[in-house]
Amino acid sequence: MPKSMIAGMAILAAGIIFFSLFPGLVVERLAHPATEALINQGAYISGIMGGGG
Repeated sequence: MPKSMIAGMAILAAGIIFFSLFPGLVVERLAHPATEALINQGAYISGIMGGGG
């Protein structure tokens, strides 16, 4: 098996273990900001464009 395939599987496995051990961190850093951006689109756009919203 090529080393690149092993490296890819190892990175994926490490990510799965990390997400399993720290689910709160994943929700706080990834899922919560994504849902806030969908719910409050005006503030998200202002923040990205530098409006300070």
